[in-house]
Amino acid sequence: MDLVNLKLQNYSTFGLKSLSHHTLCKSLLLAGRTCAIIDNRNTIARYTEVGVDTLVCESDQQVCKGIATLHKDHDFVYARIRGIDEFYQQTKTNVQAGTKLDSSVIDMEYVRCARQMDENVGKIWEILEPGTLLMCVSSQGDTMKATLLLDKKKDSKANNTDDWTPANEKELAAAVDRARQNIGFFAVKI
Repeated sequence: MDLVNLKLQNYSTFGLKSLSHHTLCKSLLLAGRTCAIIDNRNTIARYTEVGVDTLVCESDQQVCKGIATLHKDHDFVYARIRGIDEFYQQTKTNVQAGTKLDSSVIDMEYVRCARQMDENVGKIWEILEPGTLLMCVSSQGDTMKATLLLDKKKDSKANNTDDWTPANEKELAAAVDRARQNIGFFAVKI
């Protein structure tokens, strides 16, 4: 809860990296707190400060095991579950490569990824000690529809066709709004 209070007291500036500010991890270290980051190699290289413990993981299962290993010895642990992000990236790659995708298959795969994420969050919750705060936030909303529509719009312009309509533009605006949304929840283990 101390970490939440720090963020609330210093709202917009706490944890930001700039000339006059520190990252969240650096601020916690300066306050005498211990930190760990569990993520892929690129994220760790970008956000780690000297004194922050790290664990490189290439799968969500490794992330869950890493949290089980590190959470008891640190005041703050950042970990990222990437299953849904990887699904979006793979689908985007397929679309860019010109692969025709069946929307029902995409929907089923998304549901499978969401269920796996729910299972992983459940595993993490089970290992936490009483009094531990768990914060889960998404990086963005569903970007799939916006990506597909943007590609359709780009193709329409590139091919000088009339198949991009005002209705498509309205649908794209709604999809972009949906993609900008994210979710988050907080829970304290009792």
